[in-house]
Amino acid sequence: MTGKASDSMRSRRGNVMASHAPLTLSLSPTGRGDADRPLRKPSPPGGRGLGEGGVPEIGREPGRRTEDRAGRALATAFVLLSALFFALAFTLVAGPALAEPTFPELTGRVVDNADLLPADVEADLVAKLEALEQQSTDQLVVVTLPSLDGNAIEDYGYQLGRHWGIGQKDKNNGVLLIVAPNERKVRIEVGYGLEGVLPDAVSKLIIETSILPRFKAGDFAGGIVRGAEDIVSVLTGDSAEWQQRALQRGESEDPTVIVFIVFFIIVTVFIIIMIAAASSSAAGSGKGGSRRSSSGWSSGSSGWSSGGGGFSGGGGSFGGGGSSGSW
Repeated sequence: MTGKASDSMRSRRGNVMASHAPLTLSLSPTGRGDADRPLRKPSPPGGRGLGEGGVPEIGREPGRRTEDRAGRALATAFVLLSALFFALAFTLVAGPALAEPTFPELTGRVVDNADLLPADVEADLVAKLEALEQQSTDQLVVVTLPSLDGNAIEDYGYQLGRHWGIGQKDKNNGVLLIVAPNERKVRIEVGYGLEGVLPDAVSKLIIETSILPRFKAGDFAGGIVRGAEDIVSVLTGDSAEWQQRALQRGESEDPTVIVFIVFFIIVTVFIIIMIAAASSSAAGSGKGGSRRSSSGWSSGSSGWSSGGGGFSGGGGSFGGGGSSGSW
């Protein structure tokens, strides 16, 4: 009975196994079965994988990484350019205020600190400038400087005029003829009250036709004397004639050059205004130059020298009128 039961069980097991398809196990090249492989998430047509809940994975797109890097580079460049701009603005505005020019002592109508004038020429020039003041009360001072110490002659000129108080306080009728041979610069600085009589165009005409040609030839004394004589001519009655000559000269110039000059002036005026605003508190306020009232000027109703005394300014002020040149 036992043998028959065993045979019967084996027969049944064989029939069960025969009724199922054979199982096969395929192995990968690594020797691991398919069951060991992690399931891969389907990818959309763009090739980006999906995260939990089918949400696209972030930070895996090469194009977006490139855009982020470009954005950071642009932001960095903007910060650097902004810093450079503010540094330049600070230099232009605060620089003159922090380093106010040092001015020479007003020793007379001619202050020849650069030693450009022989003694006899200087004495003759002083006599002409004294005669101008006695005739019109206008004050013309000639000053030569060894160096501008890095200052623009335009900025230096009007501040020097205010510092010395050239011209009468109630007329602001002072003029400076400034020569800086080291920088090869010359300027005619005109006080507020004479800007209509000696306009910028006339100052430029005197510089370009009377002063610069002689400077270029090495004749500094001749250029200074001729320039001063022309200024005296304008102030003593020939202003209309000089203005007509300046107008004719301006009309004969190339219009393209004039347009360029006007554009340059517009760009420069803003910078000059910023510099003037920053330094005005140090240079003196108001057209009257009232800050100079206690600086020891000689007495008298007009504030200029009284016979036997030394020369001094009368309290006049300047606002940047005039013209400059170089050789």
